[in-house]
Amino acid sequence: MSSQADQQQRFARLVIAGFEAAGHSTDAEVVAAGGPSTTYMTQLRKVADGRELMADPRNATLRRI
Repeated sequence: MSSQADQQQRFARLVIAGFEAAGHSTDAEVVAAGGPSTTYMTQLRKVADGRELMADPRNATLRRI
């Protein structure tokens, strides 16, 4: 079974990949498209790189994703 850190890293990578596939490669482009804040995107990038852990996203954040 995957650890929580592995699950968070996979989630972060999938979210980032989804935005990039939609043509939104920078945090500012994600926000302009109605996605989560630049602060949250920065945190996702750190989690995807294995440098940080994060709390589960709030419902409002999940809707933006």
